[in-house]
Amino acid sequence: MGVLSAMSRRTERARRAVDLAETLLREARAQETPDEIAQARRLARMMEDPRGKQLTIALIDQAFRSRRPARIADQIGYLLERYGAPQFMEWWERVGLMLGGVMAHYLPSVVVPPIVARLRHETQSLILPAEAEELQRYVAERRGGTGAEAPVGRECAAAPSRARRCDGTPPG
Repeated sequence: MGVLSAMSRRTERARRAVDLAETLLREARAQETPDEIAQARRLARMMEDPRGKQLTIALIDQAFRSRRPARIADQIGYLLERYGAPQFMEWWERVGLMLGGVMAHYLPSVVVPPIVARLRHETQSLILPAEAEELQRYVAERRGGTGAEAPVGRECAAAPSRARRCDGTPPG
């Protein structure tokens, strides 16, 4: 009887966990803003475009890693040549990215900053800042506070290639 009782308790806990997950998901979806819904749809399209996903990840990694427009321009050109324009983007975004990729080679200081700004804007809710002050501000905004009351954990990994501790030192 003890084995059946333990199995029954586990089954009941599992059912309650699934019910709770359904409730949380339903409530989260009810609170989504139109911008969040649009971003989720865009992200879903990206996930269905393997080459576009690879390009996007590589582009974000390279654009956030370097501070030199000429270096970023070289990487944009290389990555676009390697992967092509992402199919998940709207046609005008693909055209803009391809034009930017070509023009960045000739005018990196003019063309690259808007591309990087767009990438940062598009990923601001997906890639968290690793710098303690910026991360704390982000957490506070998400909680609806000022930042003073938002505790931040020791590890502030934004992405594997940018992982570092909140104090700026590399993990390890």
